[in-house]
Amino acid sequence: MADAARADGVHLRVTSAYRSWQRQAELYERAQQKHGQAQRWVAAPGTSEQQLGSTVDFCDAAMQQVTEPGFAETREGRWLAEHAARHGWVRSYTEANEELSGYRPEAWHYRFGVISAEER
Repeated sequence: MADAARADGVHLRVTSAYRSWQRQAELYERAQQKHGQAQRWVAAPGTSEQQLGSTVDFCDAAMQQVTEPGFAETREGRWLAEHAARHGWVRSYTEANEELSGYRPEAWHYRFGVISAEER
């Protein structure tokens, strides 16, 4: 996928990928302290897709829109929304599944795996 993006003049950067149980616990605790509740911002240890090793968080080439709502409007965010599924990546947390997932939409968070034909 990175090669296809580069061919279109888009440079994808990964800001986060696999997380150990300990790292996920640290992030969860930090979110708990900052927001008063963590679950909407960070998954509890043992429930994070990033503990699977098949999920990444992307950011813009300048690394300025890192896990921010504005990422969807960056060149990288728009490219991913249009092309990621063709390469086997699916956005995990969207406006459409927010109530079901319990997580706010994350335009930067993609999981690699089996996807349906209509998602491609």
